[in-house]
Amino acid sequence: RMLLLMFVAKQTFIEVWPWQLCHILAFVFPIYYFTKSKFFVLPVLMLTFFGGILTFVFGDYYQYVSFSFLDIESIGLHFMMPTVVLGALCSNTFKVELSKIWQLPIALVLLVSYASIGNAIVDGANFMYLKENGLPFNFFPGYSHIYTYLIIGVILIVLFLLPFIIVYAIKNKRQGVKFLIAYLGLFIIALIVFRKYVIELLGRISDGLSSDLIEMSDELKKQIFAGEVHYDPGRIGLWKLYIMDIFSSAFVTLFGRGISRPYIGQMHAHNEFLNFLWANGIFGCIIYLVTLLLFIDYKNLNLKSIKSKLYLLTLIIPIGAILFIEIHPMGKLLYVILLLAMMVEDKDKAGKQNLSINKQMKNEEISQNIEDSREENITIKNTN
Repeated sequence: RMLLLMFVAKQTFIEVWPWQLCHILAFVFPIYYFTKSKFFVLPVLMLTFFGGILTFVFGDYYQYVSFSFLDIESIGLHFMMPTVVLGALCSNTFKVELSKIWQLPIALVLLVSYASIGNAIVDGANFMYLKENGLPFNFFPGYSHIYTYLIIGVILIVLFLLPFIIVYAIKNKRQGVKFLIAYLGLFIIALIVFRKYVIELLGRISDGLSSDLIEMSDELKKQIFAGEVHYDPGRIGLWKLYIMDIFSSAFVTLFGRGISRPYIGQMHAHNEFLNFLWANGIFGCIIYLVTLLLFIDYKNLNLKSIKSKLYLLTLIIPIGAILFIEIHPMGKLLYVILLLAMMVEDKDKAGKQNLSINKQMKNEEISQNIEDSREENITIKNTN
């Protein structure tokens, strides 16, 4: 990409230098992976994961009718970033240590300072979207978009760490449960104390999602959501409409609209995952997920075996990227099958591995017994 921009687009070396967050991590993450470095690994994992997701979801290339090579490269890269992080965590290549949470603010300050240097020396640059809002919404109209970044950053940090906190609670039952209760308690207390600001924030988010419909009559809005008239505001606009409809009532959030419901504006969501949530609700998604998880033999599941199957990411990444911006009846099934292929263990292979492990443990036990006998004989001789 850098060479293409230099020789074809005639950009300078300074302009194509990796100033953007995802561009930096495209170099940094492989270095961490191959060197197995543990220095500031938590910020690298989190920023790679969510940096890729945010740019992939809210990328400005979705407004175009067709994609250029650079657009396709960007879509693939930003979907690959969270996928390889999941692969690295599943294969136990990297471990998340909750005690290193203090590294996050330091890493963010360093990255923002670095991008600010790029914005200062490159004319018209908006690296890391510090000068202008890179999101299609602003929680605080009339104020700096940095406040919106901070709110989203806190939400993403909580979401990223929550699974690891739950795992910690399961492994360390007494201390873990206390920690989890304290974590949730502080969250609930914060919601109660700052309820005024939370309600105001939710109202602004709702206004931001419905901004495309402000000038429409209530009757036309009803027809659009009922699928009676055609309305195409683009991918981001459609995602907003489907998210609004999903959270329009508790019933729809839990149970969805059903598979026979006409698409909003006679346009599917252009996102298979969002469309599935809209049709089936959270309850339906849970049933679907639990059904899939039943295929996994957890007793014989060996995380090291997943590492040998990471080649499947070469299929999972492009299929998942396509499903996120389009909808295909068989694509979701193929995507799920590939994910299960990474998790499902070959029983014969697992049996051989278990036999090998048991044999190794037995040999170690025999060796330990022999060593103990030798020490006992030496002790007896010395006593005599």
